[in-house]
Amino acid sequence: MTQVLDTTRLELESKSDSVQPLAVFGEDVQIASLARRVRKLIKGAEAAPDQIIWRGCQLATMHKLDIFSGDIWIYPAYEGCRPDDWVVDIGISAWRRCAQRQAKYTANFQLLTADETAARVGEMYTPEDVGVECRLYRLDVARECKELGIPYTPAIGYGFWRKQARLVKKDNRWIPDQLANTETKEDKAKKRAEKKALRQAFSLDFPDDTAEGDWRVAGAVDAGLRREEIARSILAPADIQREENGDVLWA
Repeated sequence: MTQVLDTTRLELESKSDSVQPLAVFGEDVQIASLARRVRKLIKGAEAAPDQIIWRGCQLATMHKLDIFSGDIWIYPAYEGCRPDDWVVDIGISAWRRCAQRQAKYTANFQLLTADETAARVGEMYTPEDVGVECRLYRLDVARECKELGIPYTPAIGYGFWRKQARLVKKDNRWIPDQLANTETKEDKAKKRAEKKALRQAFSLDFPDDTAEGDWRVAGAVDAGLRREEIARSILAPADIQREENGDVLWA
């Protein structure tokens, strides 16, 4: 049976200095303690809920990233948002580094015209929206194609900064994509275009801050997990017999 993480209770219980995380995080109170310590070291995540901090830790561990150096960004989708609407995003520097573990690449960027941006954004387009095209050339594949005498086609990704990026249902209003300090609309669009091109050219399964035009928030991960648990529980026979080591006994 899946145990529900009561983050409010655990946050209070983990305030004691005597609570230390286990080498293997098997108890909720140790997880909450670790999340509280990590939160203090990530700029912008000071108010993030425990479960969001833990999602960031999981992503960093799975993909061998450094959560403290900008590989992972944690921030609220909008001011005063619900706990489930915090964004856990892997930064572009981590995407680039992990891609170049597989092969070197180079990329060219082109700012889209207003008409091109409008055509790709669709009915939610506003004149303030910014679109960028990224053409990414994987050098090892390009070299092989040249040696074989076959044409090489780069991976192409499109990224956007949008004025109407997310609907805040409680206020029935649209809010724009957030920008980091000194970041421009074009910078945001370029990063998103490069991520999409990198995903095509390399075997990268990182979650992005956008998914089909919407934000990739931790709540979406939780919802997917619940669906998967339900599906597996339906498929698994209730009377299944196993050996002591857990292996299934087949007839």
